[in-house]
Amino acid sequence: MQRIEYDLVQDTTSTSTARDLPMLPTNSFFTKLYTNYPNTYQSPGFYRHSRTTFLNTYLDRYLTRLKRSFIGSPAQILLGRQILVREFNKLFESDLESKFDITKQEVLSDYLEDNFLYQIYRNARYGVTTHLIVNRDYIKTIYDSLYSSSATKLRFGNIYSTNPLFTVDSQNPNSGYFLNFDPTLIDSNILQQALLTLTYFGANTDKKNQFKNEIALIENVWDKIKDPIKKTYDKLYDYLWNFQDDSGNSVNRFSVSFHKATYDGVDPEGSLLINSIPGDLRGDDLAQYSGERLDFSINWQDPAEFRRTVLSIVKYMVKYNAFIKVDVGLSGSGKHALYLSLDKFLTNDYVTTSFTGDSILGHLTNYANSLYTAEQALGENDEEKYDNIWTSDNIFPIYVFKDATDLDTWMLRYFESLANSYQTSDNRYSLGDDTLLALRK
Repeated sequence: MQRIEYDLVQDTTSTSTARDLPMLPTNSFFTKLYTNYPNTYQSPGFYRHSRTTFLNTYLDRYLTRLKRSFIGSPAQILLGRQILVREFNKLFESDLESKFDITKQEVLSDYLEDNFLYQIYRNARYGVTTHLIVNRDYIKTIYDSLYSSSATKLRFGNIYSTNPLFTVDSQNPNSGYFLNFDPTLIDSNILQQALLTLTYFGANTDKKNQFKNEIALIENVWDKIKDPIKKTYDKLYDYLWNFQDDSGNSVNRFSVSFHKATYDGVDPEGSLLINSIPGDLRGDDLAQYSGERLDFSINWQDPAEFRRTVLSIVKYMVKYNAFIKVDVGLSGSGKHALYLSLDKFLTNDYVTTSFTGDSILGHLTNYANSLYTAEQALGENDEEKYDNIWTSDNIFPIYVFKDATDLDTWMLRYFESLANSYQTSDNRYSLGDDTLLALRK
Protein backbone atom coordinates (compact mmCIF):
# COMPACT_ATOMS: atom_id res chain seq x y z
CA MET A 1 0.00 0.00 0.00
CA GLN A 2 1.32 3.38 -0.91
CA ARG A 3 2.31 5.54 2.14
CA ILE A 4 0.83 9.02 1.97
CA GLU A 5 2.35 11.95 3.91
CA TYR A 6 0.44 15.17 4.46
CA ASP A 7 1.42 18.78 4.73
CA LEU A 8 0.53 20.06 8.20
CA VAL A 9 -1.53 23.07 7.23
CA GLN A 10 -2.22 22.94 3.53
CA ASP A 11 -3.70 19.42 3.60
CA THR A 12 -1.98 18.28 0.44
CA THR A 13 -0.15 15.07 -0.13
CA SER A 14 3.41 14.62 -1.24
CA THR A 15 2.18 12.27 -3.95
CA SER A 16 -0.29 12.71 -6.77
CA THR A 17 -3.06 11.06 -4.74
CA ALA A 18 -5.29 13.55 -2.92
CA ARG A 19 -7.57 13.03 0.07
CA ASP A 20 -10.31 15.27 1.38
CA LEU A 21 -9.19 16.22 4.88
CA PRO A 22 -10.18 19.28 6.94
CA MET A 23 -7.83 22.28 7.04
CA LEU A 24 -5.96 22.66 10.35
CA PRO A 25 -5.56 26.22 11.68
CA THR A 26 -1.94 27.13 12.35
CA ASN A 27 -2.63 27.80 16.03
CA SER A 28 -4.55 24.61 16.68
CA PHE A 29 -3.67 22.10 19.39
CA PHE A 30 -2.78 19.42 16.87
CA THR A 31 -0.71 21.77 14.74
CA LYS A 32 1.54 22.45 17.75
CA LEU A 33 1.47 18.85 18.85
CA TYR A 34 2.42 17.12 15.59
CA THR A 35 4.83 17.88 12.81
CA ASN A 36 2.56 16.00 10.35
CA TYR A 37 -1.16 15.39 10.25
CA PRO A 38 -1.71 12.15 12.23
CA ASN A 39 -2.77 9.10 10.34
CA THR A 40 -2.51 5.35 10.58
CA TYR A 41 0.46 5.22 8.29
CA GLN A 42 2.83 7.08 10.65
CA SER A 43 5.60 5.09 12.31
CA PRO A 44 5.66 4.43 16.10
CA GLY A 45 8.70 6.70 16.34
CA PHE A 46 6.65 9.59 15.04
CA TYR A 47 4.16 9.25 17.86
CA ARG A 48 6.90 8.94 20.48
CA HIS A 49 8.37 12.15 19.12
CA SER A 50 4.93 13.78 19.19
CA ARG A 51 4.42 12.76 22.82
CA THR A 52 7.77 14.25 23.78
CA THR A 53 6.97 17.45 21.92
CA PHE A 54 3.68 17.72 23.76
CA LEU A 55 5.26 17.20 27.19
CA ASN A 56 8.04 19.68 26.50
CA THR A 57 5.68 22.30 25.13
CA TYR A 58 2.71 22.11 27.48
CA LEU A 59 4.06 20.74 30.76
CA ASP A 60 7.44 22.48 30.99
CA ARG A 61 6.14 25.45 32.94
CA TYR A 62 4.13 23.30 35.29
CA LEU A 63 7.02 20.91 35.91
CA THR A 64 9.35 23.85 36.52
CA ARG A 65 7.00 25.20 39.18
CA LEU A 66 6.62 21.73 40.67
CA LYS A 67 10.39 21.27 40.79
CA ARG A 68 10.86 24.63 42.48
CA SER A 69 8.45 23.60 45.20
CA PHE A 70 11.10 21.07 46.20
CA ILE A 71 14.34 22.94 45.48
CA GLY A 72 13.06 26.40 46.33
CA SER A 73 12.43 29.56 44.33
CA PRO A 74 15.10 32.30 44.20
CA ALA A 75 13.10 34.25 46.78
CA GLN A 76 13.06 31.26 49.16
CA ILE A 77 16.77 30.56 48.70
CA LEU A 78 17.71 34.18 49.34
CA LEU A 79 15.37 34.38 52.34
CA GLY A 80 17.13 31.35 53.80
CA ARG A 81 20.52 33.00 53.31
CA GLN A 82 19.39 36.16 55.06
CA ILE A 83 17.85 34.20 57.92
CA LEU A 84 21.23 32.56 58.50
CA VAL A 85 22.90 35.98 58.43
CA ARG A 86 20.49 37.29 61.04
CA GLU A 87 20.89 34.30 63.36
CA PHE A 88 24.68 34.20 63.06
CA ASN A 89 24.87 37.93 63.71
CA LYS A 90 23.36 37.19 67.11
CA LEU A 91 25.91 34.43 67.71
CA PHE A 92 28.84 36.70 66.80
CA GLU A 93 27.65 39.47 69.08
CA SER A 94 27.06 37.09 71.97
CA ASP A 95 30.43 35.38 71.56
CA LEU A 96 32.44 38.63 71.40
CA GLU A 97 30.63 40.20 74.31
CA SER A 98 32.97 38.70 76.88
CA LYS A 99 36.17 39.23 74.89
CA PHE A 100 36.34 42.99 74.22
CA ASP A 101 35.04 46.36 75.31
CA ILE A 102 31.83 47.49 73.65
CA THR A 103 33.44 49.43 70.77
CA LYS A 104 35.90 46.72 69.75
CA GLN A 105 33.11 44.22 70.09
CA GLU A 106 30.96 46.26 67.71
CA VAL A 107 33.72 46.68 65.11
CA LEU A 108 34.73 43.01 65.08
CA SER A 109 31.12 41.87 65.14
CA ASP A 110 30.49 44.01 62.05
CA TYR A 111 33.51 42.45 60.37
CA LEU A 112 32.40 38.90 61.14
CA GLU A 113 28.85 39.58 59.99
CA ASP A 114 30.06 41.10 56.74
CA ASN A 115 32.62 38.35 56.13
CA PHE A 116 30.06 35.63 56.80
CA LEU A 117 27.64 37.35 54.41
CA TYR A 118 30.33 37.56 51.73
CA GLN A 119 31.42 33.93 52.10
CA ILE A 120 27.96 32.39 51.98
CA TYR A 121 27.11 34.31 48.82
CA ARG A 122 30.38 33.63 47.11
CA ASN A 123 30.07 29.93 47.95
CA ALA A 124 33.76 29.34 48.50
CA ARG A 125 35.10 25.92 47.62
CA TYR A 126 34.94 23.26 50.27
CA GLY A 127 38.21 21.90 51.58
CA VAL A 128 39.79 20.28 54.58
CA THR A 129 40.84 22.77 57.21
CA THR A 130 44.60 22.69 57.83
CA HIS A 131 46.93 24.89 59.83
CA LEU A 132 46.99 27.52 57.10
CA ILE A 133 43.89 26.78 55.04
CA VAL A 134 40.57 27.83 56.50
CA ASN A 135 37.46 26.18 55.11
CA ARG A 136 35.22 29.06 54.00
CA ASP A 137 32.31 26.95 52.77
CA TYR A 138 30.22 27.85 55.79
CA ILE A 139 26.96 26.73 54.18
CA LYS A 140 28.38 23.22 53.78
CA THR A 141 29.59 23.25 57.39
CA ILE A 142 26.13 24.26 58.62
CA TYR A 143 24.51 21.67 56.35
CA ASP A 144 26.74 18.89 57.74
CA SER A 145 26.01 19.99 61.29
CA LEU A 146 22.26 19.84 60.76
CA TYR A 147 22.48 16.56 58.88
CA SER A 148 24.46 14.90 61.67
CA SER A 149 22.63 16.72 64.48
CA SER A 150 25.95 17.63 66.03
CA ALA A 151 27.67 20.85 67.00
CA THR A 152 30.49 22.21 64.88
CA LYS A 153 32.86 25.17 64.60
CA LEU A 154 33.23 27.85 61.95
CA ARG A 155 36.75 29.18 61.58
CA PHE A 156 37.69 32.75 60.62
CA GLY A 157 41.02 34.51 60.15
CA ASN A 158 44.21 34.33 58.07
CA ILE A 159 47.98 34.55 58.34
CA TYR A 160 48.06 38.30 57.58
CA SER A 161 45.99 39.54 60.51
CA THR A 162 47.75 41.59 63.18
CA ASN A 163 44.80 41.03 65.50
CA PRO A 164 45.71 37.98 67.65
CA LEU A 165 42.10 36.81 67.66
CA PHE A 166 42.15 36.29 63.87
CA THR A 167 45.78 35.38 63.26
CA VAL A 168 46.25 31.90 61.78
CA ASP A 169 49.57 30.41 62.94
CA SER A 170 51.11 27.61 60.88
CA GLN A 171 52.36 25.99 64.08
CA ASN A 172 49.04 26.15 65.89
CA PRO A 173 45.98 24.35 64.45
CA ASN A 174 43.81 26.02 67.05
CA SER A 175 44.75 29.54 65.98
CA GLY A 176 42.26 31.89 64.42
CA TYR A 177 38.77 32.70 65.54
CA PHE A 178 36.32 29.83 66.06
CA LEU A 179 32.60 30.23 66.46
CA ASN A 180 30.79 27.32 68.06
CA PHE A 181 27.58 26.42 66.27
CA ASP A 182 25.02 24.20 67.95
CA PRO A 183 21.90 23.84 65.77
CA THR A 184 19.79 22.94 68.81
CA LEU A 185 20.24 26.49 70.13
CA ILE A 186 18.35 28.02 67.18
CA ASP A 187 14.58 27.77 66.97
CA SER A 188 13.67 24.83 64.75
CA ASN A 189 10.96 26.89 63.02
CA ILE A 190 13.59 29.42 62.00
CA LEU A 191 16.01 26.78 60.75
CA GLN A 192 13.24 25.15 58.77
CA GLN A 193 12.94 28.30 56.67
CA ALA A 194 16.65 28.06 55.84
CA LEU A 195 16.76 24.38 54.86
CA LEU A 196 16.32 24.96 51.12
CA THR A 197 19.24 27.37 50.95
CA LEU A 198 21.61 24.87 52.58
CA THR A 199 21.80 22.70 49.44
CA TYR A 200 23.53 25.51 47.55
CA PHE A 201 27.12 25.19 48.78
CA GLY A 202 30.57 25.29 47.25
CA ALA A 203 31.22 21.54 47.18
CA ASN A 204 28.16 20.99 45.00
CA THR A 205 29.39 22.44 41.71
CA ASP A 206 26.04 22.29 39.95
CA LYS A 207 24.19 24.01 42.79
CA LYS A 208 27.01 26.51 43.21
CA ASN A 209 26.76 27.49 39.54
CA GLN A 210 22.97 27.62 39.72
CA PHE A 211 23.17 29.92 42.74
CA LYS A 212 25.58 32.18 40.87
CA ASN A 213 23.73 32.25 37.55
CA GLU A 214 20.08 32.15 38.60
CA ILE A 215 19.69 33.23 42.22
CA ALA A 216 22.30 35.78 43.33
CA LEU A 217 21.13 38.41 40.85
CA ILE A 218 20.07 42.03 41.30
CA GLU A 219 16.64 41.34 39.81
CA ASN A 220 15.96 38.94 42.67
CA VAL A 221 16.79 41.47 45.41
CA TRP A 222 15.78 44.75 43.78
CA ASP A 223 12.36 44.97 45.40
CA LYS A 224 14.05 44.66 48.80
CA ILE A 225 16.68 47.37 48.24
CA LYS A 226 15.13 50.03 46.00
CA ASP A 227 13.11 51.79 48.73
CA PRO A 228 16.03 51.72 51.21
CA ILE A 229 18.23 53.21 48.46
CA LYS A 230 15.81 56.11 48.08
CA LYS A 231 15.56 56.66 51.85
CA THR A 232 19.34 56.58 52.26
CA TYR A 233 19.73 59.04 49.40
CA ASP A 234 17.18 61.37 51.02
CA LYS A 235 18.85 61.23 54.44
CA LEU A 236 22.34 61.82 53.04
CA TYR A 237 21.14 64.53 50.66
CA ASP A 238 19.48 66.51 53.45
CA TYR A 239 22.36 66.00 55.88
CA LEU A 240 25.05 67.29 53.51
CA TRP A 241 22.94 70.02 51.90
CA ASN A 242 22.15 71.58 55.30
CA PHE A 243 25.51 70.95 56.99
CA GLN A 244 27.23 73.89 58.68
CA ASP A 245 30.65 74.55 60.12
CA ASP A 246 31.08 75.33 63.80
CA SER A 247 30.58 79.03 63.07
CA GLY A 248 27.16 78.48 61.54
CA ASN A 249 28.21 78.91 57.91
CA SER A 250 26.98 76.56 55.20
CA VAL A 251 29.56 74.05 53.99
CA ASN A 252 29.73 73.31 50.28
CA ARG A 253 32.88 71.22 49.96
CA PHE A 254 33.38 67.66 51.16
CA SER A 255 35.58 64.60 50.68
CA VAL A 256 34.14 61.11 51.18
CA SER A 257 36.20 57.97 51.75
CA PHE A 258 34.80 54.42 51.72
CA HIS A 259 35.71 51.75 54.27
CA LYS A 260 34.90 48.31 55.64
CA ALA A 261 35.55 46.96 59.12
CA THR A 262 38.25 44.26 58.87
CA TYR A 263 39.85 41.70 61.18
CA ASP A 264 42.33 44.47 62.02
CA GLY A 265 39.57 46.92 62.88
CA VAL A 266 39.41 50.20 61.01
CA ASP A 267 42.99 50.61 59.86
CA PRO A 268 43.35 53.85 57.81
CA GLU A 269 44.67 52.00 54.74
CA GLY A 270 43.53 48.40 55.20
CA SER A 271 39.90 49.39 55.67
CA LEU A 272 39.64 51.32 52.38
CA LEU A 273 37.50 49.59 49.77
CA ILE A 274 40.37 49.45 47.31
CA ASN A 275 42.25 47.30 49.85
CA SER A 276 39.47 45.43 51.65
CA ILE A 277 37.62 44.05 48.58
CA PRO A 278 39.16 40.92 46.96
CA GLY A 279 41.01 41.81 43.77
CA ASP A 280 38.86 39.67 41.47
CA LEU A 281 35.70 41.37 42.73
CA ARG A 282 36.79 44.99 42.35
CA GLY A 283 34.66 46.56 39.68
CA ASP A 284 35.68 49.39 37.40
CA ASP A 285 34.29 51.75 40.02
CA LEU A 286 37.17 50.74 42.32
CA ALA A 287 39.81 52.02 39.94
CA GLN A 288 42.58 54.28 41.19
CA TYR A 289 41.31 56.93 43.65
CA SER A 290 37.62 56.09 43.39
CA GLY A 291 38.15 53.22 45.78
CA GLU A 292 39.53 55.72 48.25
CA ARG A 293 37.44 58.88 48.07
CA LEU A 294 35.15 61.21 46.18
CA ASP A 295 35.81 64.95 46.38
CA PHE A 296 32.88 67.21 45.55
CA SER A 297 31.37 70.65 45.97
CA ILE A 298 27.78 71.85 46.18
CA ASN A 299 26.72 74.37 43.55
CA TRP A 300 23.68 75.95 45.15
CA GLN A 301 22.44 77.31 41.79
CA ASP A 302 22.92 74.05 39.83
CA PRO A 303 22.89 71.08 42.22
CA ALA A 304 22.66 68.33 39.57
CA GLU A 305 26.29 67.33 40.11
CA PHE A 306 25.69 67.16 43.85
CA ARG A 307 22.72 64.84 43.32
CA ARG A 308 24.77 62.54 41.13
CA THR A 309 27.53 62.46 43.71
CA VAL A 310 25.14 61.61 46.55
CA LEU A 311 23.68 58.78 44.46
CA SER A 312 27.20 57.56 43.70
CA ILE A 313 28.00 57.49 47.40
CA VAL A 314 24.87 55.47 48.10
CA LYS A 315 25.78 53.09 45.29
CA TYR A 316 29.20 52.35 46.83
CA MET A 317 27.62 51.80 50.23
CA VAL A 318 24.94 49.44 48.89
CA LYS A 319 27.13 47.52 46.45
CA TYR A 320 30.04 46.93 48.83
CA ASN A 321 28.26 47.18 52.20
CA ALA A 322 30.67 49.99 53.00
CA PHE A 323 30.67 52.80 55.54
CA ILE A 324 31.69 56.36 54.76
CA LYS A 325 33.81 58.99 56.45
CA VAL A 326 32.92 62.50 55.28
CA ASP A 327 35.56 65.18 55.69
CA VAL A 328 34.69 68.85 55.77
CA GLY A 329 36.68 70.49 52.98
CA LEU A 330 39.64 68.57 51.57
CA SER A 331 40.53 65.00 52.46
CA GLY A 332 42.71 64.87 55.56
CA SER A 333 41.34 68.07 57.03
CA GLY A 334 40.76 66.24 60.31
CA LYS A 335 37.29 67.78 60.55
CA HIS A 336 34.66 65.14 59.99
CA ALA A 337 31.01 65.71 59.16
CA LEU A 338 29.73 62.18 59.28
CA TYR A 339 30.49 58.48 59.81
CA LEU A 340 27.75 56.36 58.29
CA SER A 341 27.22 52.68 57.43
CA LEU A 342 24.14 51.18 55.83
CA ASP A 343 22.50 50.37 59.14
CA LYS A 344 23.73 52.99 61.59
CA PHE A 345 25.52 56.23 62.36
CA LEU A 346 29.02 55.47 63.66
CA THR A 347 30.93 57.13 66.47
CA ASN A 348 34.39 58.61 66.62
CA ASP A 349 35.49 55.70 68.83
CA TYR A 350 34.30 53.23 66.20
CA VAL A 351 36.26 54.69 63.26
CA THR A 352 39.43 55.00 65.35
CA THR A 353 39.38 51.38 66.57
CA SER A 354 42.36 49.62 65.03
CA PHE A 355 44.61 46.68 65.95
CA THR A 356 47.50 47.74 63.71
CA GLY A 357 48.70 50.69 65.76
CA ASP A 358 47.48 53.18 63.13
CA SER A 359 44.06 54.79 63.25
CA ILE A 360 42.06 57.37 61.34
CA LEU A 361 42.97 60.87 62.46
CA GLY A 362 40.51 63.64 63.21
CA HIS A 363 37.12 63.91 64.87
CA LEU A 364 33.54 64.96 64.32
CA THR A 365 32.99 68.71 64.34
CA ASN A 366 30.96 70.28 67.11
CA TYR A 367 28.08 70.81 64.70
CA ALA A 368 28.14 67.15 63.65
CA ASN A 369 28.15 66.09 67.29
CA SER A 370 25.16 68.32 67.96
CA LEU A 371 23.22 66.52 65.23
CA TYR A 372 24.08 63.18 66.77
CA THR A 373 23.11 64.34 70.26
CA ALA A 374 19.81 65.86 69.18
CA GLU A 375 19.09 62.86 66.96
CA GLN A 376 18.13 65.27 64.19
CA ALA A 377 19.99 63.05 61.75
CA LEU A 378 18.06 59.98 62.84
CA GLY A 379 14.55 61.40 62.63
CA GLU A 380 12.07 62.13 65.38
CA ASN A 381 9.86 59.05 64.96
CA ASP A 382 10.97 55.43 65.14
CA GLU A 383 9.65 54.81 61.63
CA GLU A 384 11.88 57.59 60.29
CA LYS A 385 15.07 56.60 62.06
CA TYR A 386 17.95 55.83 59.77
CA ASP A 387 18.86 52.62 61.56
CA ASN A 388 15.47 51.13 60.64
CA ILE A 389 16.07 51.43 56.90
CA TRP A 390 18.61 48.63 56.43
CA THR A 391 18.58 45.31 58.27
CA SER A 392 19.92 41.81 57.79
CA ASP A 393 16.89 41.20 55.57
CA ASN A 394 17.97 43.60 52.82
CA ILE A 395 21.76 43.98 53.02
CA PHE A 396 23.39 41.90 50.28
CA PRO A 397 27.02 41.61 49.06
CA ILE A 398 26.05 42.81 45.59
CA TYR A 399 29.70 43.09 44.52
CA VAL A 400 29.75 39.27 44.59
CA PHE A 401 26.79 39.02 42.22
CA LYS A 402 27.33 37.99 38.62
CA ASP A 403 25.54 41.13 37.40
CA ALA A 404 27.04 43.53 39.96
CA THR A 405 28.08 45.98 37.24
CA ASP A 406 24.39 46.45 36.35
CA LEU A 407 23.61 48.15 39.67
CA ASP A 408 24.30 51.56 38.11
CA THR A 409 21.64 50.94 35.47
CA TRP A 410 19.06 49.72 37.98
CA MET A 411 19.60 52.76 40.20
CA LEU A 412 19.58 55.28 37.37
CA ARG A 413 16.39 53.92 35.87
CA TYR A 414 14.79 53.97 39.29
CA PHE A 415 15.74 57.59 39.88
CA GLU A 416 14.53 58.52 36.42
CA SER A 417 11.14 57.09 37.38
CA LEU A 418 11.27 58.94 40.73
CA ALA A 419 12.01 62.21 38.93
CA ASN A 420 8.90 61.67 36.81
CA SER A 421 6.59 60.58 39.62
CA TYR A 422 7.77 62.70 42.59
CA GLN A 423 7.27 66.44 42.36
CA THR A 424 9.66 67.81 45.00
CA SER A 425 10.43 71.48 45.46
CA ASP A 426 14.15 70.87 45.00
CA ASN A 427 13.86 68.32 42.13
CA ARG A 428 16.22 66.14 44.11
CA TYR A 429 15.72 63.04 41.96
CA SER A 430 16.54 64.79 38.71
CA LEU A 431 20.15 63.97 37.83
CA GLY A 432 20.46 66.27 34.83
CA ASP A 433 20.87 65.55 31.14
CA ASP A 434 24.59 66.08 30.70
CA THR A 435 25.60 62.84 32.44
CA LEU A 436 24.15 60.45 29.88
CA LEU A 437 22.91 58.63 32.99
CA ALA A 438 26.39 57.67 34.13
CA LEU A 439 27.22 57.52 37.82
CA ARG A 440 30.33 59.32 38.91
CA LYS A 441 33.44 57.16 39.32
